Amino acid sequence: MVPAGVRGDGRDERFAQIDLQATALSGLAVIVALIVAWLVATARGQSGNPYGWFLAIAGLTYVLAVAWFRWRG
Repeated sequence: MVPAGVRGDGRDERFAQIDLQATALSGLAVIVALIVAWLVATARGQSGNPYGWFLAIAGLTYVLAVAWFRWRG
């Protein structure tokens, strides 16, 4: 049996907040994994460029999102 919060029915403010926090935590986990992968590749003398590009995309997206939400709010 799947809880209603996971299924998505009965969405309310509490579930919206849980969803927002879960999304932020998963994004943080991906960014930390990318940083570790970049550090490992760089320490081995390899190019960390692929990881660096993803980190740059994440950083740019964050800056643009902050600017967007400040402008809209």
